Amino acid sequence: MRQQRLVGLAAIFVLVGLFLIPGNIAWGANSNKQSRTKCETLSEKDARAVLDSLRLNEAKILKIQMSPVQGLWELAVENRGDRFLVYVDCSRNFVMPGPIIERQTGIDKTRQRVEELNRERRVDLTGLRLDEALVMGDRNAPVKVIGFVDPDCPFCKKLHHEMKKVLEKRTDIAFFLKLTLIRQSPQVEQKSKAVVCNRSLGMLEEAFEGKALPSAECDSKELEENTKFMETNGLHGVPVTLFPDGSVQVGFVESSALEARINEAVGRMKGEIKKQPMDAGKK
Repeated sequence: MRQQRLVGLAAIFVLVGLFLIPGNIAWGANSNKQSRTKCETLSEKDARAVLDSLRLNEAKILKIQMSPVQGLWELAVENRGDRFLVYVDCSRNFVMPGPIIERQTGIDKTRQRVEELNRERRVDLTGLRLDEALVMGDRNAPVKVIGFVDPDCPFCKKLHHEMKKVLEKRTDIAFFLKLTLIRQSPQVEQKSKAVVCNRSLGMLEEAFEGKALPSAECDSKELEENTKFMETNGLHGVPVTLFPDGSVQVGFVESSALEARINEAVGRMKGEIKKQPMDAGKK
């Protein structure tokens, strides 16, 4: 399986190799101190110029560091709430979005790094209504986790099963599911309206299983509000999971990893609460 995956990524390696050749030739041909210094450093001013040339004028630079590939700089960027990487060579003339694949392990280092960036981000949950959400578990459970899904999303279905596994072990957790039209299509809209208008978790699960849902219309603005919330916070796909401290999980995870992220979030919140009395006395 691993060999097949690596073979399938052979084209990517070839492209990355071709991309790196000009930079390496220039670096090796000009061995003076100025040339070496240019590759050993990438200032924020230079990084800003690269992003501006890509029409990412409003993007925020989160971090600049050397990528796993020698001679290729990694820019961690946030643009309109979306976090991603841009790779820049030593000449500052070539850029690429990735992925960078580690040959021996087959690990997508770009994806791994983006996941780290998303673990660091926080979404302000203030004002996010839960009264119309579909609830898995006890609505009054102390730990509330929010999930954005749509009925036609296969990874939402997979994550739904993993949420059930967590609930089999944890009665202190509840999942609040909010449907969204972030993936625009007539089919998604029709099924989502049916689920929201009936406020039916059962109908959502039927949709996950590929069953047809009756059309429905109602006065609820939940779909529009949920979609706007996602767009405002740079959340562009489903599933998305928001933990109690506002931390974010993009995409599917297994139940063990999901529970671990929940525990991390709760632990951080408890730590912050414990620090408050000490900080409150400082002037």
